[in-house]
Amino acid sequence: SGLLEEHHFKVLVTKRVAAARRQLQPISIVMFQIDGLDGAAASTCAKAVNTLGEVVTTTLRESDAACRIGTTMAAAILEDTAEAGAVWAAERIRGTLHQYDFDGSLTVSAGIACYPTHALSAPELMERAGRALDSALAQGRDRLAAGCFD
Repeated sequence: SGLLEEHHFKVLVTKRVAAARRQLQPISIVMFQIDGLDGAAASTCAKAVNTLGEVVTTTLRESDAACRIGTTMAAAILEDTAEAGAVWAAERIRGTLHQYDFDGSLTVSAGIACYPTHALSAPELMERAGRALDSALAQGRDRLAAGCFD
């Protein structure tokens, strides 16, 4: 898929948040869930994640990182990026995926959380991004949610 493995995600977020705190820079996490793959064959899931990985790695900057999380999820860690930039990056990835021929349209839902706006620690940032993704998924397919969910 071109994405880092899941075990790298927590370590990278922790290191990137610490660096952002030292440099007084924002950092954002975008979690992506591929829509409509519940009960799909493993080969279909792998093909979808490979496509998502290709789009994410070609869209993001070299300084950003992206990891695969589970069978149908990925997360991007965007350095020096506030909420507006993260929304722009996520929308660009979603729009690019619409152009791929994947037995119809390939769509993702995305959740965004930003340091220091939505969370002040790496665990809280990851948890907020997950909650934002849950909010996007609750709205239907091909949605994006950002922000603080209490």
